[in-house]
Amino acid sequence: MAALNENINRVISDFTAVKNAVESRGVTIEDNTPTSQYAQKILSIPDNTNTLRSLINGSLINLVIPENTVSVRDYFSFQNTALKTLQTVNIVSIGGRGFFGNTGLESVVLGNGLTSIGIAAFEGCTSMYSISLPGTLQVIEANAFKDCRSLQSVTIPSSVTSIGNAAFYNCSALKYVYIPSSVTSVGSNPFNLCSDVENLVIEQDFDVANFTIAGFGNLSVPTVVSVLNSLSNRVGKTNYTLYTGRYLSMLSEEQKAIATNKNWTLR
Repeated sequence: MAALNENINRVISDFTAVKNAVESRGVTIEDNTPTSQYAQKILSIPDNTNTLRSLINGSLINLVIPENTVSVRDYFSFQNTALKTLQTVNIVSIGGRGFFGNTGLESVVLGNGLTSIGIAAFEGCTSMYSISLPGTLQVIEANAFKDCRSLQSVTIPSSVTSIGNAAFYNCSALKYVYIPSSVTSVGSNPFNLCSDVENLVIEQDFDVANFTIAGFGNLSVPTVVSVLNSLSNRVGKTNYTLYTGRYLSMLSEEQKAIATNKNWTLR
């Protein structure tokens, strides 16, 4: 295990070096094309690897992190602009900046078992258009998907309780966002500059202290009204704020009353 971790921790810049360095240590590498071509390279980390970190600047195209891998450690663990697909099985956590700046990453499937996505874990993955989040996820930390400008939709599982500051900041291609009522903590401006969002669905009894829809650029009035109807009833409790931005002027007094009657302040 120590030898395997030593090799994985090594900064590797060439696929052949990856093959030579780790294949003999139990890592299976499938090469679907001649080794002189880097078009279909797949690295599968073995099941007994507890922690992964620092496979940087490689030529890997597809990465499968299998069952019994506990976590991806913080800080640039897989900074690899060639990586296109990522799949995890039963991994518990992805650390801060785990896949930061993987500009070629297009599709991510995060399997059951994952409970947290760290700070800026996928920030700057500008080509990522698809992300599947598991029903075990609880925490999405700050900047987790910031500047993922190709991401088109996000369904947050009903297991999630916390979304950090700017978690989806500048995901400018987002069209659809679903937020469950399980979310009880939301940081500042988690969806700011998501200018193309047309469909925002929030489950009934959305009970966060403050929330903003001002960063959503293309919401219709009926969609905004549906958000107001989803707000938790705060009558007799601490006054909460919904930051509506330009949408406030689009609402009638009757529509505004949906929120104010629940003791929410609209700004």
